[in-house]
Amino acid sequence: MVDYQGQKISEYIYVTITCAAGLVAWFIGYWENDFQVSVHGWAIGIIISVILCVPDWPMYNKKPVTWLKKVGSTETDEDLTVSKKSKNKNKAKDKAKEEEIATTVDDKVDADKSKKDENSKNKRKDASKEASPKRQEGDSSNSNNSGKPKGDKDKNKDKADKKKNLKSE
Repeated sequence: MVDYQGQKISEYIYVTITCAAGLVAWFIGYWENDFQVSVHGWAIGIIISVILCVPDWPMYNKKPVTWLKKVGSTETDEDLTVSKKSKNKNKAKDKAKEEEIATTVDDKVDADKSKKDENSKNKRKDASKEASPKRQEGDSSNSNNSGKPKGDKDKNKDKADKKKNLKSE
């Protein structure tokens, strides 16, 4: 298997050979006034670079990657059960931390909501005070005793009362 340094070297060789072959082939094709010579020269460069770069040559594997060993190959069954228990303990601790974080976040969100509710209530109260002007005492032109605007029946009663008062005088 090719290591990372080998991949870098292989790519460098591929690009160098392909560009050099293409450049030389272009000049030869220009000199002979034949485009087909340029294409064939470039194709030969590609073939050479593939032969040098694709196979797993030992020069590409000077610094091999060390992989982890299989779990069952070096550890005994007792080691595995101990490691599973410790993993379960760590999971329980992680869950407890997550729950603690979640509750603190929920508390902060609830506090923010209550502050927003209080602010909106105060704004509504202020807006209602500004919107409704205070009624002056003795102003009965637009309302009766209950503070409601006079309807047709109330107006008729007032007229009848005035007529009675005029007749009695």
